[in-house]
Parts: sequence; structure tokens; C-alpha cells
Amino acid sequence: MLAGRRVIEAQNITVHYGGGSIRRTAKVTALEDVSLSVEAGACHGLVGESGSGKSTLGRVLLGLTAPNRGRVAIAGFDPARLARRQRPAFCRSVQCVFQDSGTVLNPRLSVGRSVREGLDIQRCGTRADRDAAVAALFERVGLSQTLLERFPHQLSGGQRQRVNIARALSVSPKVLVADEPLSALDVSVQAQILDLLHGIQRESGLTIVLITHDLKVAQEICDTVTVLEAGRTVEHGRADDVFANPKHSTTRRLINSLPTPKFA
Repeated sequence: MLAGRRVIEAQNITVHYGGGSIRRTAKVTALEDVSLSVEAGACHGLVGESGSGKSTLGRVLLGLTAPNRGRVAIAGFDPARLARRQRPAFCRSVQCVFQDSGTVLNPRLSVGRSVREGLDIQRCGTRADRDAAVAALFERVGLSQTLLERFPHQLSGGQRQRVNIARALSVSPKVLVADEPLSALDVSVQAQILDLLHGIQRESGLTIVLITHDLKVAQEICDTVTVLEAGRTVEHGRADDVFANPKHSTTRRLINSLPTPKFA
């Protein structure tokens, strides 16, 4: 779904690691002059092999890594230049789902409490309002309310990832950055989680940045894709066009790699 208004604009992003004079470490370029734009309500795929820079770009969008050069505007914020008073609003607007669902959740909190945490921090309504919102979020992501009091280790990987998605959605963000949210899951569960993300995008108009090594997965739900190799953009365009007529050898190699089932 393309709404015609850019909610993410990244211009000439460059990220270097190392190069310090004390230990004389070699400078490594993680990203070099990468730009992209994403329309409101769209799903944009960042695709590439391991070490391509896609997760680094995701961290730049989230404000977890500051670029050495370039600027980002996401949901009306520049994550590298946030004032302290802007951080709560930024965290409400931009949320993330990571690959390892088990390490993200606090093992000492019930999963219901983990989902409620953002609502507690933002002081959304009364305690009863927040509990009702958590129950509704569990239903929205396909989880039974009987799981609310369970702890992360008592859930399957797919259930934990659904909890993480509910947790991200709890503050009604404008943008969701999902970094390899399927790769740690069984193939059948991958299909369910992908279908869930696609449904949420369609229903709510949420803008999603999907980071994945699998171009076929991106093609299922992404409107546009950026293919990265060694920190550089090698292909960019509408997902259907890139998938049907790949112009770069990296894109063709990703398409022709290990077969991935087509998700329904």
C-alpha cells in the first residue's frame, strides 16, 4: 500500500568502523553513500547477504548507530540528532522487531507484562485500560490470552516473536523496523509471521522496513526493495520489477539461492 507521502528519507548514509590511531585498527566501511526513501504505509525490503550492511542501515534508522556522513528523517525525526525531550516521542513513533525473540524479552517478566511495559512507561490510561489493551494486542497477533502470565521460556519461538510484535505495536508506532524476524523460525512458522506482518500493514497503514537475506520473502509483502552488497546499493525499485527482472548479479544470486517456499 503506497500512500504517496515519504515517512523515511535517508540520504548518502556512510558508516565506518575502526580506523583508530591507538590500536591502528583498519577502517571498515559498513555503508557507503546509501540512500533510500519509503512512502507512508509501504513495506520496504532491505535485502542482502551477511555483511552487506543491511542491519547496519536498520540500526541507523533506529538511532542505534550514528552515520559518519549523511542524514536520516524517519517519522519526522533525525535519530542521530535527537534532543532528550524528543526521545519518548521517537520511541512511540519508531519501533523494532529483532531476529532473536528469546533474548529480547525479559526472562523475569511474564509476556503480558513485557507487552504492557511500553504502555506503563507512556502512562497510557489506567491500569485496567492498559491490561485491556494488552489483551487486545494478544488477540491481534493471534495469541491466546491464556498465555498472558507465562514467561518467555514457556513459549515457542513463533509465539515469542508474536509477543515481540505485540510489544512493538503497543504504542501505535508509525514505523516498524523488522530485522530478520523470520530467520530463527521453522518454515511453517515463518509463513504465519510473514502473513501476520502483511495483515497488520494492510489494516493499520503501518510503514514497515523488512531486513532480510531472502529476496523471495521480501517480494511477498514488500512494495519496494533495496539490495545491498558490501555496504553499497546495487539495485533499488519496486519489488515486483526487481524480482521479475533483476539487473545485478547479486540480486540474481539471491533469487537463485536455496529455494524458499512461496508463502500464501
